Amino acid sequence: MKKSKALSVLLILTMLICSLGLSASADQGIKVFLNGDELEFDVAPQIIDDRTMVPMRAIFEALGADVYWLDDDVQGKTDMLLAVKDDVKILMTLGYEYMARYIGYDAGELWSARYFGGAEYILLDVPPQLVSGRTLVPLRAVSEAFGVDVDWLAQKAAVILTCDEAFAENFNADKNFYDELVKFIEDSIIVGYNDILVYEADYTKEYEATLNAMFENEWTVVSVDERFAKNDGYLCDCGYDGRSQQFIEWTIEYSDGNGDVKTFVMSNRSTLAAQIEYYIESYIAEYYKENFFDVYLKDVPLAQSSFVFCFFTRLSSYSNYEEVRELDKTTKAYLARLETPEGTICLSKLTSANVFEMCPVYLPISVSLSGGSYGQSFEEEVMAKIEEMIEAMNEFANNSLNAKISLGYSGLAELHSGPDSQRWYIIKGERVSSFEDGDIFDSYKGVFW
Repeated sequence: MKKSKALSVLLILTMLICSLGLSASADQGIKVFLNGDELEFDVAPQIIDDRTMVPMRAIFEALGADVYWLDDDVQGKTDMLLAVKDDVKILMTLGYEYMARYIGYDAGELWSARYFGGAEYILLDVPPQLVSGRTLVPLRAVSEAFGVDVDWLAQKAAVILTCDEAFAENFNADKNFYDELVKFIEDSIIVGYNDILVYEADYTKEYEATLNAMFENEWTVVSVDERFAKNDGYLCDCGYDGRSQQFIEWTIEYSDGNGDVKTFVMSNRSTLAAQIEYYIESYIAEYYKENFFDVYLKDVPLAQSSFVFCFFTRLSSYSNYEEVRELDKTTKAYLARLETPEGTICLSKLTSANVFEMCPVYLPISVSLSGGSYGQSFEEEVMAKIEEMIEAMNEFANNSLNAKISLGYSGLAELHSGPDSQRWYIIKGERVSSFEDGDIFDSYKGVFW
Protein backbone atom coordinates (compact mmCIF):
# COMPACT_ATOMS: atom_id res chain seq x y z
CA MET A 1 0.00 0.00 0.00
CA LYS A 2 2.84 2.36 0.90
CA LYS A 3 4.59 1.43 -2.35
CA SER A 4 1.38 2.20 -4.31
CA LYS A 5 1.05 5.59 -2.61
CA ALA A 6 4.70 6.38 -3.29
CA LEU A 7 4.26 5.52 -6.97
CA SER A 8 1.19 7.74 -7.13
CA VAL A 9 3.07 10.66 -5.60
CA LEU A 10 5.99 10.10 -7.98
CA LEU A 11 3.60 10.01 -10.97
CA ILE A 12 1.94 13.25 -9.88
CA LEU A 13 5.32 14.94 -9.39
CA THR A 14 6.48 13.76 -12.84
CA MET A 15 3.32 15.09 -14.48
CA LEU A 16 3.73 18.38 -12.65
CA ILE A 17 7.34 18.74 -13.75
CA CYS A 18 6.43 17.94 -17.35
CA SER A 19 3.57 20.39 -17.17
CA LEU A 20 5.88 23.10 -15.86
CA GLY A 21 8.39 22.28 -18.56
CA LEU A 22 5.78 22.56 -21.27
CA SER A 23 4.52 25.84 -19.86
CA ALA A 24 8.03 27.21 -19.81
CA SER A 25 8.51 26.15 -23.41
CA ALA A 26 5.24 27.81 -24.40
CA ASP A 27 6.20 31.01 -22.57
CA GLN A 28 9.45 31.15 -24.52
CA GLY A 29 7.46 31.46 -27.72
CA ILE A 30 8.45 30.46 -31.24
CA LYS A 31 12.12 29.94 -31.99
CA VAL A 32 13.69 30.43 -35.41
CA PHE A 33 16.97 28.73 -36.38
CA LEU A 34 19.09 29.43 -39.46
CA ASN A 35 21.53 26.60 -40.21
CA GLY A 36 21.42 25.64 -36.53
CA ASP A 37 21.88 29.14 -35.07
CA GLU A 38 18.96 30.70 -33.23
CA LEU A 39 17.88 34.11 -34.55
CA GLU A 40 17.04 36.95 -32.17
CA PHE A 41 14.14 39.39 -32.70
CA ASP A 42 13.24 42.59 -30.85
CA VAL A 43 9.57 41.66 -31.35
CA ALA A 44 8.88 37.97 -30.82
CA PRO A 45 7.68 35.85 -33.76
CA GLN A 46 3.94 35.39 -33.73
CA ILE A 47 1.40 32.99 -35.18
CA ILE A 48 -1.21 34.96 -37.12
CA ASP A 49 -3.86 32.96 -38.98
CA ASP A 50 -1.67 29.83 -38.79
CA ARG A 51 1.35 31.60 -40.29
CA THR A 52 4.59 32.51 -38.49
CA MET A 53 5.21 36.25 -38.76
CA VAL A 54 8.58 37.83 -37.91
CA PRO A 55 10.05 41.35 -37.96
CA MET A 56 10.99 42.13 -41.54
CA ARG A 57 14.35 43.83 -40.99
CA ALA A 58 15.62 41.11 -38.67
CA ILE A 59 14.81 38.22 -40.99
CA PHE A 60 16.04 39.90 -44.18
CA GLU A 61 19.31 40.98 -42.56
CA ALA A 62 19.76 37.47 -41.14
CA LEU A 63 19.59 36.22 -44.72
CA GLY A 64 22.16 38.80 -45.80
CA ALA A 65 19.67 41.02 -47.62
CA ASP A 66 19.43 44.80 -47.46
CA VAL A 67 15.98 46.21 -46.75
CA TYR A 68 14.56 49.63 -47.67
CA TRP A 69 11.32 51.55 -47.60
CA LEU A 70 10.14 53.11 -50.86
CA ASP A 71 7.95 55.74 -49.22
CA ASP A 72 5.69 58.28 -50.87
CA ASP A 73 8.56 60.75 -51.05
CA VAL A 74 10.30 58.37 -53.45
CA GLN A 75 7.55 56.99 -55.63
CA GLY A 76 4.47 59.05 -54.90
CA LYS A 77 2.11 56.42 -53.60
CA THR A 78 1.70 53.58 -51.11
CA ASP A 79 4.80 52.77 -49.05
CA MET A 80 6.58 49.65 -50.28
CA LEU A 81 9.13 47.36 -48.72
CA LEU A 82 12.13 46.49 -50.91
CA ALA A 83 14.52 43.65 -50.01
CA VAL A 84 17.67 43.15 -52.09
CA LYS A 85 20.23 40.36 -52.13
CA ASP A 86 22.42 40.07 -55.19
CA ASP A 87 20.17 39.37 -58.20
CA VAL A 88 16.99 38.70 -56.15
CA LYS A 89 14.71 41.63 -55.38
CA ILE A 90 11.42 41.48 -53.43
CA LEU A 91 8.67 44.12 -53.26
CA MET A 92 5.93 43.99 -50.62
CA THR A 93 3.23 46.38 -49.47
CA LEU A 94 1.68 46.66 -46.00
CA GLY A 95 -1.70 44.93 -45.94
CA TYR A 96 -1.40 43.64 -49.49
CA GLU A 97 -1.57 39.88 -50.08
CA TYR A 98 0.86 39.61 -53.02
CA MET A 99 4.64 39.65 -52.91
CA ALA A 100 6.54 40.38 -56.13
CA ARG A 101 9.90 38.68 -56.77
CA TYR A 102 12.29 39.81 -59.50
CA ILE A 103 15.42 37.88 -60.47
CA GLY A 104 18.18 39.48 -62.51
CA TYR A 105 16.46 42.86 -63.02
CA ASP A 106 18.34 46.13 -62.91
CA ALA A 107 16.63 49.18 -61.38
CA GLY A 108 14.97 50.43 -64.57
CA GLU A 109 13.76 46.99 -65.60
CA LEU A 110 12.25 46.30 -62.19
CA TRP A 111 10.35 49.57 -62.01
CA SER A 112 9.05 49.22 -65.57
CA ALA A 113 8.06 45.61 -64.89
CA ARG A 114 5.68 46.85 -62.19
CA TYR A 115 3.59 48.48 -64.90
CA PHE A 116 3.91 45.88 -67.65
CA GLY A 117 4.25 42.60 -65.73
CA GLY A 118 7.32 40.43 -65.53
CA ALA A 119 7.62 39.58 -61.85
CA GLU A 120 6.80 36.33 -60.11
CA TYR A 121 3.77 37.10 -57.93
CA ILE A 122 3.48 35.05 -54.74
CA LEU A 123 0.15 34.95 -52.90
CA LEU A 124 0.60 35.51 -49.16
CA ASP A 125 -1.85 33.86 -46.77
CA VAL A 126 -1.11 36.68 -44.35
CA PRO A 127 0.12 40.06 -45.69
CA PRO A 128 2.79 42.23 -44.03
CA GLN A 129 1.39 44.15 -41.06
CA LEU A 130 2.39 46.46 -38.22
CA VAL A 131 2.60 44.93 -34.72
CA SER A 132 4.11 46.78 -31.75
CA GLY A 133 5.74 49.31 -34.05
CA ARG A 134 7.42 46.64 -36.19
CA THR A 135 6.52 45.39 -39.66
CA LEU A 136 5.94 41.65 -39.52
CA VAL A 137 6.26 39.52 -42.66
CA PRO A 138 5.41 35.84 -43.31
CA LEU A 139 8.57 33.90 -42.48
CA ARG A 140 8.10 30.98 -44.88
CA ALA A 141 7.21 33.11 -47.91
CA VAL A 142 10.09 35.57 -47.63
CA SER A 143 12.63 32.84 -46.80
CA GLU A 144 11.60 30.63 -49.71
CA ALA A 145 11.73 33.67 -52.01
CA PHE A 146 15.49 33.70 -51.40
CA GLY A 147 15.78 29.93 -51.93
CA VAL A 148 15.89 28.97 -48.23
CA ASP A 149 14.29 25.68 -47.13
CA VAL A 150 11.74 26.03 -44.31
CA ASP A 151 10.58 23.33 -41.85
CA TRP A 152 8.20 23.63 -38.89
CA LEU A 153 8.77 21.52 -35.76
CA ALA A 154 5.42 21.75 -34.01
CA GLN A 155 6.51 19.82 -30.87
CA LYS A 156 9.31 22.33 -30.24
CA ALA A 157 7.50 25.40 -31.64
CA ALA A 158 10.52 25.99 -33.83
CA VAL A 159 11.07 27.05 -37.43
CA ILE A 160 14.15 25.55 -39.07
CA LEU A 161 15.70 27.51 -41.93
CA THR A 162 18.31 25.74 -44.04
CA CYS A 163 20.40 27.12 -46.88
CA ASP A 164 23.87 26.99 -48.33
CA GLU A 165 26.41 28.23 -45.77
CA ALA A 166 28.00 30.60 -48.28
CA PHE A 167 24.60 32.18 -48.96
CA ALA A 168 23.92 32.68 -45.26
CA GLU A 169 27.36 34.12 -44.54
CA ASN A 170 27.59 36.51 -47.49
CA PHE A 171 25.91 39.91 -47.48
CA ASN A 172 24.12 41.55 -50.41
CA ALA A 173 26.60 42.48 -53.13
CA ASP A 174 24.26 44.79 -55.04
CA LYS A 175 24.74 47.77 -52.71
CA ASN A 176 23.98 50.38 -55.36
CA PHE A 177 20.59 49.01 -56.38
CA TYR A 178 18.45 51.20 -54.11
CA ASP A 179 20.20 54.42 -55.13
CA GLU A 180 19.97 53.44 -58.80
CA LEU A 181 16.25 52.69 -58.39
CA VAL A 182 15.54 56.03 -56.71
CA LYS A 183 17.51 57.85 -59.41
CA PHE A 184 15.65 56.01 -62.18
CA ILE A 185 12.29 56.93 -60.66
CA GLU A 186 13.28 60.56 -60.18
CA ASP A 187 14.76 60.86 -63.70
CA SER A 188 11.88 59.09 -65.42
CA ILE A 189 8.74 60.49 -63.86
CA ILE A 190 7.31 63.45 -62.05
CA VAL A 191 4.21 62.92 -59.94
CA GLY A 192 1.99 65.77 -61.04
CA TYR A 193 -1.43 67.05 -60.12
CA ASN A 194 -4.14 64.54 -59.33
CA ASP A 195 -1.47 61.82 -59.01
CA ILE A 196 -0.62 61.73 -62.72
CA LEU A 197 2.63 60.08 -63.80
CA VAL A 198 4.44 62.39 -66.19
CA TYR A 199 7.28 60.83 -68.22
CA GLU A 200 9.80 63.34 -69.59
CA ALA A 201 12.84 61.43 -70.90
CA ASP A 202 13.67 61.97 -74.59
CA TYR A 203 14.43 58.46 -75.84
CA THR A 204 15.49 59.64 -79.31
CA LYS A 205 18.41 61.47 -77.67
CA GLU A 206 19.03 59.09 -74.79
CA TYR A 207 19.19 56.05 -77.10
CA GLU A 208 20.35 57.73 -80.31
CA ALA A 209 23.40 55.48 -80.72
CA THR A 210 21.31 52.35 -80.08
CA LEU A 211 18.63 53.45 -82.55
CA ASN A 212 21.32 54.03 -85.16
CA ALA A 213 22.49 50.45 -84.64
CA MET A 214 18.92 49.12 -84.74
CA PHE A 215 18.15 50.81 -88.05
CA GLU A 216 21.64 51.10 -89.61
CA ASN A 217 21.45 54.91 -89.37
CA GLU A 218 18.43 54.90 -91.70
CA TRP A 219 15.44 55.87 -89.59
CA THR A 220 13.02 58.74 -89.56
CA VAL A 221 10.78 60.03 -86.81
CA VAL A 222 7.54 60.62 -88.68
CA SER A 223 5.53 61.76 -85.66
CA VAL A 224 5.96 62.79 -82.05
CA ASP A 225 2.82 62.65 -79.94
CA GLU A 226 1.98 63.42 -76.35
CA ARG A 227 -0.22 60.66 -74.99
CA PHE A 228 -2.44 60.52 -71.94
CA ALA A 229 -3.66 57.22 -70.51
CA LYS A 230 -6.47 57.70 -68.02
CA ASN A 231 -6.79 54.94 -65.46
CA ASP A 232 -8.85 54.19 -62.36
CA GLY A 233 -6.26 55.40 -59.84
CA TYR A 234 -5.97 52.02 -58.10
CA LEU A 235 -2.43 50.98 -57.17
CA CYS A 236 -1.17 47.65 -55.90
CA ASP A 237 2.11 45.76 -55.77
CA CYS A 238 0.87 43.02 -58.11
CA GLY A 239 2.25 44.93 -61.10
CA TYR A 240 -0.89 47.01 -61.69
CA ASP A 241 -0.65 50.77 -61.39
CA GLY A 242 -3.89 52.61 -61.99
CA ARG A 243 -2.45 56.10 -61.94
CA SER A 244 -3.05 58.04 -65.12
CA GLN A 245 0.02 58.50 -67.30
CA GLN A 246 1.27 61.30 -69.52
CA PHE A 247 4.08 60.27 -71.84
CA ILE A 248 5.70 60.84 -75.23
CA GLU A 249 5.38 58.49 -78.20
CA TRP A 250 7.64 58.48 -81.27
CA THR A 251 6.70 56.73 -84.54
CA ILE A 252 9.83 55.66 -86.42
CA GLU A 253 9.92 54.49 -90.03
CA TYR A 254 12.62 52.14 -91.30
CA SER A 255 13.13 49.37 -93.89
CA ASP A 256 13.43 45.74 -92.77
CA GLY A 257 15.59 42.96 -94.20
CA ASN A 258 13.18 42.52 -97.12
CA GLY A 259 13.23 46.20 -97.97
CA ASP A 260 9.66 46.67 -96.72
CA VAL A 261 8.85 49.90 -94.87
CA LYS A 262 8.00 49.23 -91.23
CA THR A 263 7.07 51.38 -88.25
CA PHE A 264 8.48 51.05 -84.76
CA VAL A 265 6.47 52.89 -82.13
CA MET A 266 8.49 53.84 -79.06
CA SER A 267 7.38 55.55 -75.87
CA ASN A 268 9.25 56.78 -72.82
CA ARG A 269 7.08 55.03 -70.21
CA SER A 270 8.82 51.65 -70.59
CA THR A 271 12.37 50.45 -71.11
CA LEU A 272 13.62 50.31 -74.69
CA ALA A 273 14.46 46.62 -74.23
CA ALA A 274 10.88 45.79 -73.23
CA GLN A 275 9.58 47.60 -76.32
CA ILE A 276 11.97 45.77 -78.65
CA GLU A 277 10.82 42.50 -77.08
CA TYR A 278 7.13 43.37 -77.48
CA TYR A 279 7.62 44.61 -81.05
CA ILE A 280 9.30 41.40 -82.22
CA GLU A 281 6.76 39.20 -80.43
CA SER A 282 3.81 41.03 -82.03
CA TYR A 283 5.40 41.29 -85.48
CA ILE A 284 6.42 37.62 -85.72
CA ALA A 285 3.23 36.19 -84.18
CA GLU A 286 1.09 38.20 -86.59
CA TYR A 287 3.16 37.16 -89.60
CA TYR A 288 3.08 33.42 -88.90
CA LYS A 289 -0.62 33.53 -88.07
CA GLU A 290 -1.59 35.35 -91.28
CA ASN A 291 0.75 33.49 -93.64
CA PHE A 292 0.70 29.95 -92.25
CA PHE A 293 -1.88 29.32 -89.51
CA ASP A 294 -4.77 31.05 -91.32
CA VAL A 295 -3.73 29.57 -94.67
CA TYR A 296 -3.23 25.90 -93.81
CA LEU A 297 -6.08 25.72 -91.28
CA LYS A 298 -8.57 27.98 -93.06
CA ASP A 299 -11.18 25.18 -93.43
CA VAL A 300 -10.78 23.88 -89.88
CA PRO A 301 -13.51 24.86 -87.34
CA LEU A 302 -11.37 26.65 -84.78
CA ALA A 303 -12.43 27.86 -81.36
CA GLN A 304 -11.60 31.35 -80.12
CA SER A 305 -9.07 29.77 -77.77
CA SER A 306 -6.80 28.98 -80.74
CA PHE A 307 -3.74 31.21 -80.94
CA VAL A 308 -0.30 31.89 -82.39
CA PHE A 309 2.07 33.56 -79.95
CA CYS A 310 5.74 34.48 -80.13
CA PHE A 311 7.79 34.36 -76.94
CA PHE A 312 10.99 36.36 -76.78
CA THR A 313 13.25 35.23 -73.88
CA ARG A 314 10.12 34.58 -71.80
CA LEU A 315 11.47 31.29 -70.57
CA SER A 316 10.82 29.88 -67.12
CA SER A 317 10.46 26.10 -67.17
CA TYR A 318 13.21 24.54 -65.13
CA SER A 319 12.55 22.20 -62.23
CA ASN A 320 15.54 23.41 -60.22
CA TYR A 321 15.41 26.78 -58.44
CA GLU A 322 19.07 27.50 -59.12
CA GLU A 323 18.53 26.80 -62.83
CA VAL A 324 15.61 29.23 -62.87
CA ARG A 325 17.77 31.90 -61.21
CA GLU A 326 20.55 31.34 -63.72
CA LEU A 327 18.11 31.47 -66.64
CA ASP A 328 16.46 34.67 -65.42
CA LYS A 329 19.78 36.31 -64.64
CA THR A 330 21.17 35.44 -68.07
CA THR A 331 18.12 36.51 -70.07
CA LYS A 332 17.83 39.78 -68.12
CA ALA A 333 21.47 40.52 -68.89
CA TYR A 334 20.71 39.83 -72.56
CA LEU A 335 17.74 42.22 -72.47
CA ALA A 336 19.93 44.89 -70.87
CA ARG A 337 22.37 44.56 -73.77
CA LEU A 338 19.53 45.26 -76.20
CA GLU A 339 19.67 48.89 -75.07
CA THR A 340 23.30 49.23 -76.13
CA PRO A 341 24.61 49.83 -79.68
CA GLU A 342 26.79 46.73 -79.41
CA GLY A 343 24.11 44.35 -78.13
CA THR A 344 20.87 45.48 -79.77
CA ILE A 345 19.03 43.73 -82.61
CA CYS A 346 19.38 45.23 -86.06
CA LEU A 347 15.73 45.49 -87.10
CA SER A 348 16.85 46.64 -90.55
CA LYS A 349 18.22 43.12 -91.10
CA LEU A 350 15.44 41.26 -89.33
CA THR A 351 12.83 39.29 -91.29
CA SER A 352 10.17 36.77 -90.35
CA ALA A 353 12.38 34.12 -91.94
CA ASN A 354 15.64 34.81 -90.08
CA VAL A 355 14.13 35.79 -86.73
CA PHE A 356 14.97 32.42 -85.10
CA GLU A 357 18.63 32.98 -85.99
CA MET A 358 18.72 36.64 -84.90
CA CYS A 359 16.62 36.40 -81.73
CA PRO A 360 15.93 33.89 -78.94
CA VAL A 361 12.28 33.23 -79.82
CA TYR A 362 9.82 30.38 -80.24
CA LEU A 363 6.20 30.03 -81.33
CA PRO A 364 3.59 28.49 -78.99
CA ILE A 365 0.65 27.57 -81.26
CA SER A 366 -2.69 26.15 -80.11
CA VAL A 367 -5.09 24.52 -82.58
CA SER A 368 -8.31 24.29 -80.59
CA LEU A 369 -11.27 22.65 -82.36
CA SER A 370 -14.68 24.16 -81.64
CA GLY A 371 -17.79 22.18 -80.83
CA GLY A 372 -17.94 18.49 -80.00
CA SER A 373 -15.97 15.56 -81.34
CA TYR A 374 -15.66 15.33 -85.15
CA GLY A 375 -14.40 11.76 -85.43
CA GLN A 376 -11.00 10.19 -85.93
CA SER A 377 -10.80 10.59 -89.71
CA PHE A 378 -11.43 14.35 -89.43
CA GLU A 379 -8.82 14.65 -86.69
CA GLU A 380 -6.29 12.86 -88.89
CA GLU A 381 -7.02 15.34 -91.69
CA VAL A 382 -6.34 18.24 -89.32
CA MET A 383 -3.12 16.60 -88.15
CA ALA A 384 -2.02 16.25 -91.77
CA LYS A 385 -2.70 19.98 -92.30
CA ILE A 386 -0.63 20.80 -89.23
CA GLU A 387 2.21 18.65 -90.56
CA GLU A 388 2.08 20.56 -93.85
CA MET A 389 2.06 23.85 -91.96
CA ILE A 390 5.09 22.82 -89.90
CA GLU A 391 7.05 21.81 -93.00
CA ALA A 392 6.18 25.10 -94.73
CA MET A 393 7.09 27.22 -91.71
CA ASN A 394 10.36 25.40 -91.17
CA GLU A 395 11.37 25.70 -94.82
CA PHE A 396 10.51 29.40 -94.76
CA ALA A 397 12.56 29.85 -91.55
CA ASN A 398 15.68 28.32 -93.12
CA ASN A 399 15.18 25.13 -91.10
CA SER A 400 15.67 27.02 -87.84
CA LEU A 401 12.06 26.98 -86.56
CA ASN A 402 11.35 26.83 -82.83
CA ALA A 403 7.73 25.91 -82.12
CA LYS A 404 5.47 24.06 -79.72
CA ILE A 405 2.13 23.14 -81.34
CA SER A 406 -0.85 21.47 -79.69
CA LEU A 407 -4.14 20.09 -81.06
CA GLY A 408 -7.23 19.50 -78.97
CA TYR A 409 -10.89 20.34 -78.47
CA SER A 410 -12.01 23.52 -76.75
CA GLY A 411 -14.53 21.54 -74.67
CA LEU A 412 -14.27 18.28 -72.76
CA ALA A 413 -14.07 16.02 -75.80
CA GLU A 414 -10.91 13.98 -76.28
CA LEU A 415 -9.12 13.14 -79.49
CA HIS A 416 -9.93 9.72 -80.93
CA SER A 417 -6.27 9.15 -81.68
CA GLY A 418 -5.49 8.59 -78.03
CA PRO A 419 -4.48 11.44 -75.72
CA ASP A 420 -6.63 14.49 -75.11
CA SER A 421 -4.28 16.52 -77.28
CA GLN A 422 -1.61 15.99 -79.90
CA ARG A 423 1.65 17.90 -79.68
CA TRP A 424 4.53 18.74 -82.00
CA TYR A 425 7.89 20.05 -80.78
CA ILE A 426 10.53 21.63 -83.02
CA ILE A 427 13.89 23.10 -81.89
CA LYS A 428 16.20 24.63 -84.49
CA GLY A 429 14.18 22.98 -87.22
CA GLU A 430 14.50 19.46 -85.75
CA ARG A 431 11.62 17.39 -84.36
CA VAL A 432 12.03 16.39 -80.71
CA SER A 433 9.83 14.25 -78.50
CA SER A 434 9.14 17.13 -76.10
CA PHE A 435 10.73 20.26 -74.68
CA GLU A 436 10.44 22.76 -71.89
CA ASP A 437 11.33 26.43 -72.08
CA GLY A 438 14.70 25.58 -70.58
CA ASP A 439 15.54 23.50 -73.65
CA ILE A 440 15.00 26.57 -75.85
CA PHE A 441 17.28 28.51 -73.50
CA ASP A 442 19.95 25.81 -73.78
CA SER A 443 19.70 25.78 -77.59
CA TYR A 444 20.80 29.44 -77.69
CA LYS A 445 23.81 29.01 -75.40
CA GLY A 446 26.91 30.22 -77.15
CA VAL A 447 24.79 32.44 -79.39
CA PHE A 448 23.09 35.01 -77.18
CA TRP A 449 24.40 33.97 -73.78
